[in-house]
Amino acid sequence: MRALCFSFLLLLPVLLFAQLPFPFTQGPPEGSWTRGPVLLRTDPGPEGQRVFLRARLLHESGMELMIYGEDSLEIRSLLGEYTEVLVEARIEDPWGSLSEPSYLSFTIDPNTLYVAPYPQGNAWYPPASAVYPSHKGGRDAPFPSLEEALLYAAQEDLTHIWIGVEIPLEGPLVIDQKIIISGLGGAALLIPPGSGFLLSPGASLGLQNLRIERLEGLAPLIVAGPESELHIRDTDMYIVGPLLLMEGGQGEIRNSRIQILLPTELEIPAISGTKSSLDIRGSQIQLEGFHSLLVDLQGGSLFGGDSIFYVLGRRSASVLSIKDGRGDFSNLLISAAAQDFAGALRAQDSEILYSDGIIEVFGLETEALFLDQSPALFAGTLFEVAGDLGARAARVQGIFPRFLDCRLFYSGSAPRAEVFTGQDSPGPALGSISGNRFSGFTHLWDSPWPLSELAQFNQAYADPQRPNEAPW
Repeated sequence: MRALCFSFLLLLPVLLFAQLPFPFTQGPPEGSWTRGPVLLRTDPGPEGQRVFLRARLLHESGMELMIYGEDSLEIRSLLGEYTEVLVEARIEDPWGSLSEPSYLSFTIDPNTLYVAPYPQGNAWYPPASAVYPSHKGGRDAPFPSLEEALLYAAQEDLTHIWIGVEIPLEGPLVIDQKIIISGLGGAALLIPPGSGFLLSPGASLGLQNLRIERLEGLAPLIVAGPESELHIRDTDMYIVGPLLLMEGGQGEIRNSRIQILLPTELEIPAISGTKSSLDIRGSQIQLEGFHSLLVDLQGGSLFGGDSIFYVLGRRSASVLSIKDGRGDFSNLLISAAAQDFAGALRAQDSEILYSDGIIEVFGLETEALFLDQSPALFAGTLFEVAGDLGARAARVQGIFPRFLDCRLFYSGSAPRAEVFTGQDSPGPALGSISGNRFSGFTHLWDSPWPLSELAQFNQAYADPQRPNEAPW
C-alpha cells in the first residue's frame, strides 16, 4: 500500500499538468495579424506554479530577436517593421518540473492599416476574442472605409493600407502624404462618377495588386500635382474616361493591364502630362474611343519597355504624342487602328529612341511617324503600314531620322505608299539609313526616289557595308 501511495505521489506532477488549461488568458488569436503592441497574460494554475514565456521575433529586415518573460510579456516590433512572432510557454510546477510547451504565433504589422467594410465576411478576419483588445485599423479591427483609413494614416504618419474586399469610394480622395494602397487577393476599388485621386504637390500614391473599376466619367481618374509621385503596379483597371493627368510629377506603371474607354467625340488624351516623367514597363494598355489618343506629353520624358499599347478609334487613332520632350522605347509594340486615320507616334522638338519594337497602323489613311524637328533613331524595329487611301511610314519636317536594321512592310491598295515623305527636310545623312528591308512601298522618299531607285538611294544615304534591301 505504501509503495502504491509513493508511486501516486511521483505521478502527481504529470497528472496536474495533464489537467492544466491552455496558459494564455490574454493575447491575439492564433495566426492573427495586429498592429501591436501585444500584452500576453497567462494563468499559471495552482499556487506555486509559474509560466515561463519565450518569444522569437523575426523582423522583415531579417533580424531575429528573443525576448523572455514570466507570467506576462509585452511584445512589440522593436524595429518598427513587419514582424513574425512565435511564443513558447512552459509551466513550472512547485517541484521545478517543466510542462510540454504551448505555442502561439501571430504577426505584428505596425505600419499597415486595413480596410474591410464587412470584416466578419472577410477570409482574413480572425475569430472574435473577448479577452484581447483590438488595435484600431489593424487586421483584427479594420476600418470600414478607405477614407477613414487615409485620415487615420495621416494622423499617425502611417504609409501602407491594405484592402481585402471590394471597396467603394465615397468621393474624390485628396492625397497629401506618402501612401500605398494594396489589395489582398480579389480586392477592388470601385470608383463612382466624379470621384478619383487628387495628388497634392509633393505627395506620393502607390496602387498595387488591385482591381480598379470606373464605369462612368469624363474627368481624369488620377490628377497628380507638381513634384508628386504615382506608382501603379500589378494592377488591373477598367476605366471609363481619362486615366491620368500629370502636372510636373513622376509616374510609373509596372506589370499592369489597363483598359480605357473614352465616351466622347473630342480628342481627349487618356494620359497627359506637362513637364512630367512617365515610365511604363511590362504592361498592356488598350484605349478605345471616337478620336483616340493614348499619351500626350508636353515637356518631360516618356519611357516604355516590354509593353503593348493598343489604340482603337472609330474615326481616328493615335498612340503617342510628344512635344518638347524625350521618348525612350525598347521592346514596345504600339498599334493604332481606325476607320479614317491612324498614326502611331507624333514628335515635335523632341528626341526619340526606339529599338527592338513593333509599330503598326491600320486605317483608310495611315502615318506611322510624324517627326517635326525631332532627332530620332529607330533600330531593329518592325513597321507594318496598311492603308487604302494614303500610307507613309514616316513624315519628316526638319531633322531626318536614322533608321538602322528595321523592317518596313506596306499592305493595301493606295496608289502611293511612301517610306519617307517631307520635301522640306534636308534629307538623310550618309549611313543613317542602313541595313533596312522595304517591302510593298512605291516610293522611298517622295517623287525623286521610287523604290526602283533603291541602288542609287543606297549610294547616297546607306553605309556601303550595310545596304538596304527591297525584295521584289
